[in-house]
Amino acid sequence: MNFLPTENVTYKSHLNVDQVINRISQNTEPKDNSRRSWMSIGNNHKVYEGTITDRSFSLRRIISYQNSFLPQISGKVQKDNNGSVIVINMKVITLVSAGVIIICLFFILFSWSDWILFFTTGTLDMDSAIFLFAPLFGYAMLWGGFKYESLKSKAHLKQLFDANIVQ
Repeated sequence: MNFLPTENVTYKSHLNVDQVINRISQNTEPKDNSRRSWMSIGNNHKVYEGTITDRSFSLRRIISYQNSFLPQISGKVQKDNNGSVIVINMKVITLVSAGVIIICLFFILFSWSDWILFFTTGTLDMDSAIFLFAPLFGYAMLWGGFKYESLKSKAHLKQLFDANIVQ
């Protein structure tokens, strides 16, 4: 079981390898760090930014809002009998995951006495509850933000590849 947000998706497409790579290329532009501000995004951009090398790629969707949990999409295109198979891995950028984990650990360590009191007596005051449930809230935000974006990416990639999800 993964404690950090990650998804592995396999698509089966009737398109051959070159056609899939071509479709990815047509919808991908090089990474542009100046575009990171939501105010600088116009309508004249492609769907993804990233790199494509031979039969593999590393992408992120270009969005007009801020979401630190936007999946980093890496994939490989493989030849199949009647087309191609595209194996995708989506995950949150390691630095973002590490930041959320560090903040959650801070709250847990800061409230260790409240944790002990809660588990020994079963009592909990409102101030302690905030520190006890903050790590759960942070962890839920990490997964929720990731799933929100990964569902959009999976649907778009399915359409882009004219494919079915097989796994």
